[in-house]
Amino acid sequence: MIILPAIDLRHGKVVRLIKGDFDKETKYSDDPVEMAKKWANQGAEMLHVVDLDGALEGKPVNLSIIKEIASEIDIPIEVGGGIRNLEDINAVLDSRVKRVILSTAACENQELLKEAVETFGESIVIGIDAKNGVVMKRGWIKSAEIDAIELTLELQKIGIKRIIYTNIEADGTLSGIRFNNIKKFIEKTNVKVTASGGVSTINDIKQLKTLENQGLEAVIIGKALYDNYLSLKEAIEAAK
Repeated sequence: MIILPAIDLRHGKVVRLIKGDFDKETKYSDDPVEMAKKWANQGAEMLHVVDLDGALEGKPVNLSIIKEIASEIDIPIEVGGGIRNLEDINAVLDSRVKRVILSTAACENQELLKEAVETFGESIVIGIDAKNGVVMKRGWIKSAEIDAIELTLELQKIGIKRIIYTNIEADGTLSGIRFNNIKKFIEKTNVKVTASGGVSTINDIKQLKTLENQGLEAVIIGKALYDNYLSLKEAIEAAK
């Protein structure tokens, strides 16, 4: 199981939101590239980068910054936020990005998903962002009106092999993971899962590691790292 530090971009800065609420934003750095270097130098094996402006606008907005991050560090990155057509997928992958995360597109355009999987294979990852078990889309501001597990089972038929499962109610709150929700999601699906939302202690990571043999391959950590609730080194050691 690996740890992915999160870098959320808004207006060119590194920020964190609480439960995806754009009115509850904390800025942590004016220099996303230096932040990426920091996590890479501390031992991160991969970074999770989200273009929050892109998620709202429906197209990549911070692509120049993402390109610079990818060129300045030696570890892979995965990128999500507003990527909703093949041209945008191509543009992001051409920026030396390893994986593209599709979220809204997974709810609204399964023909695109099929074509994307056929073209790009395992470079395509789906973000399932759930609130009370229901998938949210378009920057988490609209309900997709479909159960997270139900949608994932549909996506498996298309050939999706990786899911980033985010519990919105816990995201950015430092309130701890919703372990039972993640466990149920993993048990009911047959995909490789990255868990996101609420990680605040080493115990959270140790608890999630018990799901590794069932399909949990990674954990995304954001606010807990930025607010020094735990160190990246500690998190990586616990994950190993």
